[in-house]
Amino acid sequence: MSASDLTHLLAAATLAGAIGATLGAGLGAILRNTGGAVTTAVLLLFVIPPLTVRLASDVASWIPTTLFAVISGISTDVSLWAALMAAVAWALVPAAGGLLAVQRRDVV
Repeated sequence: MSASDLTHLLAAATLAGAIGATLGAGLGAILRNTGGAVTTAVLLLFVIPPLTVRLASDVASWIPTTLFAVISGISTDVSLWAALMAAVAWALVPAAGGLLAVQRRDVV
């Protein structure tokens, strides 16, 4: 493995961690119960995508595991920019929902 490949892989792993943290923070802000937020995150990332792929195989390119395989250079299912935008959307949608939920609550 060359140094540039290692740098690319480390950058992709860092991005995946940041996106995962943003998604988790958004879910945690929406669902104030820790158990509910963790269960929702597990369902959203590990249970629902494979079931969705089984039902509609056209969406296989847009689940998080495939997106991060494209970002890290392992797969070429979609373009790199489309994978980056879709991965960021996976994180920003719950983050925006969490921001709105926190702003509308009476007690923080």
